[in-house]
Amino acid sequence: MERPATPTSTTSAVHPNKRPAPPPPAAELTSTQLELEARLKDWRREEAKQAGLPTFFIFSDTVLRNITLAAPTTLDDLRNVRGTSPEKLTRFGATILNLCRL
Repeated sequence: MERPATPTSTTSAVHPNKRPAPPPPAAELTSTQLELEARLKDWRREEAKQAGLPTFFIFSDTVLRNITLAAPTTLDDLRNVRGTSPEKLTRFGATILNLCRL
């Protein structure tokens, strides 16, 4: 008599905390996108330095990448970028849009 198949779990009994495989690498950026991302990172570094904070307090690398990929032209566009809060939009929105227009 055959046993019915049991569903597989996402963790193993031997390694209960084993994480799933990482996501596939992000798509390569165009030269224009690379330039924008560099401008955003330079700006973030200066903002963080002036505030005496680590750079990730301003925006994480992931949020900067999201902004780079979205290339927002309005505050509404920027508001739709994952990782931007209303407070950060008020504080940094105009500057980010100016950097995206360069």
